[in-house]
Amino acid sequence: MARGVMALMIGMVAVGVLAQTPRIQNGLVETRAATSLARDVATLAAQATDPMWVAWQVPMVDGERSLCCTCYNDDMPQAVRGCRMEPTNPDDPWTPPRFPAPSGPVQLEAGTELTMFVRMVERRIERVRLLSDDCPVDAGGRAVRWLTGVRGADSVAFLNALATDETMANDVRTRIASAAVRGIALHRDPSAVPALIALASAPATTPLAITTRREAVQGVGQSRDPRALQFLQHIITR
Repeated sequence: MARGVMALMIGMVAVGVLAQTPRIQNGLVETRAATSLARDVATLAAQATDPMWVAWQVPMVDGERSLCCTCYNDDMPQAVRGCRMEPTNPDDPWTPPRFPAPSGPVQLEAGTELTMFVRMVERRIERVRLLSDDCPVDAGGRAVRWLTGVRGADSVAFLNALATDETMANDVRTRIASAAVRGIALHRDPSAVPALIALASAPATTPLAITTRREAVQGVGQSRDPRALQFLQHIITR
């Protein structure tokens, strides 16, 4: 009996570890414990002379969510599910990523975690991607720093800072801000809705602020939180 219980506990731990580890291939993955997310990302950005990715997972809002890619062309016998993180080879743009068949226990709760990928290049943030935890990833040979133990509130705060950062380069500012606000809307953390409401209520005096406010209002509209409904009612009736 004791051996059976111990085996069950080991199996549960194994499933938990798998749920926290993304299916990343073709990447140099290094796992480290998060301390302060903003500080951790800033430290890694300062070291990013070559392009690299920083990634973490947080609980995702309920609902049918499948943030992933599907690759298909006429020469393929079937579609391939999974995202290529780096640009395709210009000499062979139609070759899809190839992912190994899943192994180990089946994740019954797959697709319930949001995976944040932040791309660093030349010591600055260049891109943000949002994927569900069941989405295979081809990292394109890049380094991936996987942060464990990231709190949902810290992730929301980090994305909120990105969404309102007017110091970013013009060529990436709107793209990163839009992705950051969409990411906040997908967080299950209680701090997500107040952050969206604050962004949706902020004065829209610049092109970035207009885009951010529009994305935030859309995020509030998709929320099931009573606070979101109250905010929308306030907008309609004022």
